Amino acid sequence: ETLKSTPVWKVIGQLSLKYIAALSGSSLIVIDQHRAHERILFEKLSEKMNASQPGSQQKLFPVSIDFSHEDVPLIEEMSEDLRKIGFDLSAFGGNTFVLNGVPEGTESGKEKEVLEEILETYKHQGAVAGNARSQTILRCASSGMAIRYGKELTPQEMQRLTDDLMKCHNPGYTSTGKITYTVIGQEDIERKFKQQS
Repeated sequence: ETLKSTPVWKVIGQLSLKYIAALSGSSLIVIDQHRAHERILFEKLSEKMNASQPGSQQKLFPVSIDFSHEDVPLIEEMSEDLRKIGFDLSAFGGNTFVLNGVPEGTESGKEKEVLEEILETYKHQGAVAGNARSQTILRCASSGMAIRYGKELTPQEMQRLTDDLMKCHNPGYTSTGKITYTVIGQEDIERKFKQQS
């Protein structure tokens, strides 16, 4: 079996609780931890949305969420796409919804925040339908669920994040076109030192 030819990046540390530094041959790779995780989640959630039987991580204790009267129709409009990526959300009456399940990997206690971020971004996108709506919800969900800046990561978490990024179809960019990492080659380093000689 032929393995996908991706470079092996050896993680060496975390910078400013925002970036991951890794080595690949004679190059230094600097990875944006939030953007990298956003790309990983976007591809995983895309697969889930296109699956014939989307799965959800059921919550032991369902979470009640109250939305504003104006937001309820939007939540109902988005509910099918949300269900496809793992948000098991059902109307409870009035402006209250019950969240019974979430996409795998959603941080406990952050479910409402993620849903509210998806909703706010969706509102700012304007009226979208069909595939455009699904893509908007995917982008919002992957961004809302991604590791935040300021979070300290263990060496194992950083290596796993880096390895998962390299398995993505498009590891270099987020779904909105922002770069996820930059490469500082040996020539770049030598050039810097030569400028000072």
